[in-house]
Amino acid sequence: MGRSWKQHQRRFRYRKMTAIEFSAALDHLEMKVDAFAYISGAREDRVERWKRGEEDIPHSALALCVACTVPGVLALLMKTADHYAEWEPDS
Repeated sequence: MGRSWKQHQRRFRYRKMTAIEFSAALDHLEMKVDAFAYISGAREDRVERWKRGEEDIPHSALALCVACTVPGVLALLMKTADHYAEWEPDS
């Protein structure tokens, strides 16, 4: 039989994106924290912590930054977020 699911989980290891790299990526994309949070589904305070280096930046954030450099993708991501976002009332 093949490998178990557990053996496939850690197939690849990636160097973590740094806060400086993440901040530079947002600057390059001309994107504010709230917009990145909106399209990524992450909370704004978490994205702020990534930017300040207070929390590890997930690989998916790196992939999303790269995807946003493709012409037309950012508009599509915003449209998708508009469709799926459910606003929570302020506490």
